[in-house]
Amino acid sequence: MNIEETIRREQFCQIKSEIRGSDDYLVVGIDVAKDKHHAFMGTADGKSLVRKLVFENNLDGYCKLLERSEAVKTQNALGKVVFGLEPTGNYHKPLGAHLIRCGRHVVLITGKAVKNNRKTKGTPFTFLVYEILPRNYVKARSRIGLP
Repeated sequence: MNIEETIRREQFCQIKSEIRGSDDYLVVGIDVAKDKHHAFMGTADGKSLVRKLVFENNLDGYCKLLERSEAVKTQNALGKVVFGLEPTGNYHKPLGAHLIRCGRHVVLITGKAVKNNRKTKGTPFTFLVYEILPRNYVKARSRIGLP
């Protein structure tokens, strides 16, 4: 593991320990697809702020996501943002790499965790905040394999 990966891993562990019940985080959950991604935004204490944001899988779309997340963060006086991506094929890699290059916190959400959430019919927001980030048994990773 190189220094950059180690730093991201440490940041992930810190986020994971801070996020539950925090009033300082904007949590952005992204369902990744080939052409268009779907995002939702909320606080770690369960308040939904943006139920649906659809953006293209290109640089313009990524800019739209970042602009909207910064606006929501500012409007709600939040200090930190974490992006959770459900990887689909390789479609998550360009978005994840862009977010990391922009200095954002990114976590991947495993397919097993997504499948378990669907069985319980949980909402994407509840899933990200209460099932993925704070639990030890879920293998959320803090790095994206850069192409």
